[in-house]
Amino acid sequence: MKHSIIDVITEKLAEYPEVNFTKRNEAELEIYPRDERGFPIYIQLDPRENTLYFGSFHWHFDTTREGTNDLLHH
Repeated sequence: MKHSIIDVITEKLAEYPEVNFTKRNEAELEIYPRDERGFPIYIQLDPRENTLYFGSFHWHFDTTREGTNDLLHH
């Protein structure tokens, strides 16, 4: 069975109970900041590209294997 990027990330995050996150659906994941000094991390998957948001900044990644690996290692 093929896992989505969101599944891979949520499985890893589950190892860290102090990290709060919400898997909105198969294409959206939000990771909440620990406190008011932090910022949310949001991952959005799309057939054309995947986007990783760090607060007000964001990066676009191709949906290729290389782009997926880049997203997972950022």
